[in-house]
Amino acid sequence: MTKTTTTKSISEADMDEEQSAAQEGTWRQLAVGWENHPRKVKKLVRKGIPPGMRGQLWQVFANTTHYRNQNVGVYEQLIVQKEVPLEEYIDRDVPRLAPKVPPFHEPDGEGQQSMSRILKAFSLFQPEIGYTAALGCMTAMLMQHMGEEDCFWMLSSLMDKYRMEGLLKPGLPYLKQYFYQFEQLVKHFFPKLYNHLKVENVNADMYASQWFMTVYSYNFPFAVVSRVWDIFLAEGVKIVFRIALALLKLKHDEILALSFERILILFKNIPIELDGEQLIETALKLKVSSKMLEDLEAEYRSLDRGGHLL
Repeated sequence: MTKTTTTKSISEADMDEEQSAAQEGTWRQLAVGWENHPRKVKKLVRKGIPPGMRGQLWQVFANTTHYRNQNVGVYEQLIVQKEVPLEEYIDRDVPRLAPKVPPFHEPDGEGQQSMSRILKAFSLFQPEIGYTAALGCMTAMLMQHMGEEDCFWMLSSLMDKYRMEGLLKPGLPYLKQYFYQFEQLVKHFFPKLYNHLKVENVNADMYASQWFMTVYSYNFPFAVVSRVWDIFLAEGVKIVFRIALALLKLKHDEILALSFERILILFKNIPIELDGEQLIETALKLKVSSKMLEDLEAEYRSLDRGGHLL
């Protein structure tokens, strides 16, 4: 019996290795000219990118090579700068925000030093954004998938290609827009819940700021965040809204039974109670189209220009 079990175990292990190798081979092929196979890429990405390929594929989706090639040698110059105006704030936050896994968990260890270099360099590279804790959260997550300079150029792409600059720079213009779009989507999909939240004076800015500003990297489980970022980097911002809506859908009846303070406590505790697969599955079933978001953006801008927004 023992021999049979051992033989089967070895056979299964070999099969798993072959399947893993075949899967990575498929991804490597798609990494070259992935935009020419949108349906195939979407289908695969939504199932989850293999962890060993994640860092490479994220950089391909984000086109970090473009930003690196436009700024050859810049990162090396930035990390040796003596004067960093926001150094004090970054040094204060790095130990708090660094991943609680090796090699990042050791105070003043190489992991935290690397994270500090990235954030200080970025604060100099894009002074209009400087530094925010949201940048620290995203950096902590990205560093678990790629190297130091790769992470820096990912941040650059996020600000530009994914328009995250508007979520982080002074005035937070896109964040206010996202709140408007999100609340209108809640009204569309869950009108009863929307009305209840309004009656209880619970607005999106009270619970969804970190969701949008960090793309859920603030305090959601690492495995869930990685899956969300797979889709975000390949498909764009729709998944950020879909996940937010899915969180409300999964807690719909519970929220309806609660008042103001308990609703906010529920939102605060959501990451602890997550079923990642259920969340992703629920989010992808919600039909949020690019046109819906574009129309809501145009509506927001029209109201904003007319002074009709608080």
